[in-house]
Amino acid sequence: MRNPIPFLVAFLSLCPIARPAPAQESPLPQGWEYADAMRAVAAKGHARPGVVIHIGDSITCANP
Repeated sequence: MRNPIPFLVAFLSLCPIARPAPAQESPLPQGWEYADAMRAVAAKGHARPGVVIHIGDSITCANP
């Protein structure tokens, strides 16, 4: 008969470990209003209405 210990160790290492549910995250408070700041930037531009410039890519992310 084979030794069951290696199989038991492998099985237990693949079982998920019970963890408490993560706490609800909320956005960090900001001291300024983003939309108002961007309207001021857009007012300085001379682009045609309805034209969109795509800046960034699919891996762009923000980590506070």
